[in-house]
This record gives sequence, C-alpha cells and structure tokens, in this order.
Amino acid sequence: MTLQEIIDEIYLLVKDDSFFTPEEGEEFPAALVRRVNEVIASACAQPGVEIPSLKKMGQFTTDPTEYFATVDGLSPNFAGKILTVGDPSKGIKIYAALEDLYADYYPLTEEGEIEGVYLAGNVVWYQKIPAAPTDVLCVIQDEPEMVSFGTDQIPVIPEFLQRQIVAHGVAALLYDFIEDGVDGNKNNANNSKGEFLRGIQLWKEFLGARRQHNKTSHWRY
Repeated sequence: MTLQEIIDEIYLLVKDDSFFTPEEGEEFPAALVRRVNEVIASACAQPGVEIPSLKKMGQFTTDPTEYFATVDGLSPNFAGKILTVGDPSKGIKIYAALEDLYADYYPLTEEGEIEGVYLAGNVVWYQKIPAAPTDVLCVIQDEPEMVSFGTDQIPVIPEFLQRQIVAHGVAALLYDFIEDGVDGNKNNANNSKGEFLRGIQLWKEFLGARRQHNKTSHWRY
C-alpha cells in the first residue's frame, strides 16, 4: 500500500477531518505522516519481530573501567534493536529495560564475561565487565525506511497486514487523543490497539514460517 492509501484507511477508521487536513504549504498532513512512521518503527521493534532485510552486523568495545559502550556506526537516536550479542553459545541475555539490568547486577562493578546487555540509541550497557578491553560482535536490526510522500510504499510490513498494523496502530494513537477524558473504557482506542497487536502476532507467525521454510529448503538441496 502507498502512504496515501494507508492514510485513506486511517480516515475510514477515525473519520475526524482535523487530523487529515494539511497545514498551509503541506502536500500531506505532516503530523499524520509522523504517526505512520512512528507506528511502523514501533511494529518493527516489537519483541519477536525479526526482519531479515533489516539485519546487519555491529560491534562495540568494552572498557574495564566502564559498564557501557557505543556501538560503531549507529546514531545517538537509533531506534532499532539488538538481536544477538557475542558468541551465540554463551546465551547473553538482551534486556528490555535498563532498570532490569541494573536490578540484576547492582552496583554494576562485577568483573567477568558479559552475561547481559541493554541497548538504547547507540549506547549498549553490559554486565559483567570484562577484565581487558574486548571487541564484541552483535547482530542489529536496523530502523525501517521512513515514508514521506503519497506514492511511497509502506516498507517492511507485508501488504496483507498493513491495514491491521499500520492503519489501526495510527487510529489507536488518534483515538487516545479523541477519547482523552472520556469516562469508562476508551472503546475505539482499545479496539484499534487490539487489532494492532493481533496484526503483530500474525506477522511474527508469518516471519517464523518463512524462517522454517528457508531452513527446510536449505537442507533439502
């Protein structure tokens, strides 16, 4: 689907002209386009969503006097995620929250091989701390390409899931605003959030099936 087509789908869900009217000098409503890109990035960052076309190698170097490092080649506002760290046989844990790493390893001073990491932007926090500077390889999932024009295609997300994930994801954000202060449940927001999450689950199943197919094909020939 194109950006214009996904915006049309969002309008069918929300039907509030105030979100869809471009400001003076705009071809498309910039705030709405930002929401679309925000939802696409959020979908890609969901746990269990691993997209082959976005994977790349990364590296960081530990310092015996620090518990964090910068991943080479990433920008400070990097919004992707880290998938694998170091030797896969070591089973290094990837934390979803820095607070959890902090709680498990406070006061973050123990020496030893790396057991857990947390990535935010281009900074990776690690525990334990290797006694000598160590180069650590990692697999990174890059950020999805951003859309900005009406003819741009929605990237990465399979077309058959784009309405469920992108349109409902944006609708949920807009309904959160529309229904702010409403007594009781935010029915429309919750419905669209539910559709978004169901779409994410279907996407994970789709990606898993493709990985299994590729493994089977590899061993068959």
